[in-house]
Amino acid sequence: MKGVSPRRSPSSGWLLLCVAPLLAACGKPLAKSDCEALLLRYVTLLAVSDRPDTSAAERAQMVEKAREKASLDPEMAKCGKSISRGQFDCAMVAPSTDEFERCLM
Repeated sequence: MKGVSPRRSPSSGWLLLCVAPLLAACGKPLAKSDCEALLLRYVTLLAVSDRPDTSAAERAQMVEKAREKASLDPEMAKCGKSISRGQFDCAMVAPSTDEFERCLM
């Protein structure tokens, strides 16, 4: 039948309205604060796995040293453009440094 459009269920419009904002967020570049959170997460995972007896004060020092080094690293400046939102989300819930690193590959 010419000119007859396929029937769509009423819920298909709602689905599009619900999914569209999520898809838009996937393309949103990381902010500087996101990149800093990523660094903090990695340093914390590293401290827990490599130095399980590290005190909270020692971890804080490690984080501060990592921030200082990261501020001088040109790769850190590219973080917001080189790491996708999906990679970020994956890394932020990774249970280990190995999983964290896999997320960013």
